[in-house]
Amino acid sequence: MEPRTFAGDLLAGLILFFALTFASCHKTIQGPGVDTPLDLPAGSTAVTDAANQFAINAFQQTLKTEPAGPNTLISPLSIYLALDMVYNGAAGSTADSMAATLQLSGVPLGQLNAVSHALLQQLPKEDSKVQLRIANSIWYATKFPAPAPAFKDSMTNSYQGTVQPLDFTNSGSLNTINSWVSKNTAGKIPQLLKQLDPALVMLLVNAVYFNGSWFHGFPSSATQNGPFFTSTGSTATVPFMNETARLRTHTDSNLTMVEMPYGTGEAFDMYLVLPSSRTQSINSFVSGLNATNLDQALHNLDSAQIDLSMPKWEYSYGIDNMQPELTALGMGIAFSDNANFTSMYPGEQTNISQVIHKTYISVSENGTVAAAVTSVGMMTTSAPFTLAVKFDHPFVYLIREKTTGLILFIGAVNDPSQH
Repeated sequence: MEPRTFAGDLLAGLILFFALTFASCHKTIQGPGVDTPLDLPAGSTAVTDAANQFAINAFQQTLKTEPAGPNTLISPLSIYLALDMVYNGAAGSTADSMAATLQLSGVPLGQLNAVSHALLQQLPKEDSKVQLRIANSIWYATKFPAPAPAFKDSMTNSYQGTVQPLDFTNSGSLNTINSWVSKNTAGKIPQLLKQLDPALVMLLVNAVYFNGSWFHGFPSSATQNGPFFTSTGSTATVPFMNETARLRTHTDSNLTMVEMPYGTGEAFDMYLVLPSSRTQSINSFVSGLNATNLDQALHNLDSAQIDLSMPKWEYSYGIDNMQPELTALGMGIAFSDNANFTSMYPGEQTNISQVIHKTYISVSENGTVAAAVTSVGMMTTSAPFTLAVKFDHPFVYLIREKTTGLILFIGAVNDPSQH
């Protein structure tokens, strides 16, 4: 087992803050908790550090790209796992660009898959008092050549995904996908797609569900309304949860960080990060974050008795197409006609058509409930399959001059047996 570094803790901190704090209704798991430490394969730190840096980059780019709103939420883990699956099918410069975006340059694909497999197996079992589910599904078009056997094996074995054919031209297939999403997010994201593009050749979907009770719960009787100062300068009255507890915290000139453990207190935490300046915009604050300064803040966390007051919140968030964000992060070629996914579909020209991301979160006195889902649609940039066309009923024909377009003859064949 590799030693847990602060960067590794950030995977269970920042990524789990943005990604794994997602689920349905609170359900307290009774009885003593059992913490099972992760036992990850060699090279795991390189992968978790890469996921960390991608998480920060993706969040920063989301704030730059998406319309300004009161609340934002992405699940870097869900996005990362979905793109990892697609990365397994990339080749050439497309693979290089995705590796750069995913911070995986120099990390062998086998190493990535081994670590992903270990995380998918072990994270849900790490804390018996926290409910965590991560699910993957891969649907490929029945009217398109089947994906490469090696790609299917990686999806099934390394990513524990269900790989199955689906007729994307059938209206019932939309319900099949949305039902899978709803089931694997405990109903918190009941609908991923409003319509299904019949031109899809593959859809790769990741879902994350998390339900964790606080290690130190907030007494409901202490919840009181108070003012919250918004980024626009206005004031909103919202319910604040209050408690006095011994928590790990750190304050410097830029921020205050508080660690809020879940379950047994040994596996999952939420990190609340408050800018020191009330007038600084969140976009400006987040633009200054990176893995190094967050790692330093984590390193400086120290136990203290604090009076904590934090608002309750619940909302959903969605990005209909992450192409602008991912293109800005360096993998624009994957969306273009020059994309190379021959490790997914040998001999076929395919590209990413759309990346959809949806999230939900609820934070209350009991803990955190949330859900996240990411889908990556693949389409063909050439003929998707060989059509069988048989002129076996009346048809029209014409003869024309190519340069001018002048039609020389036009006719209809109603019965070719007639002479």
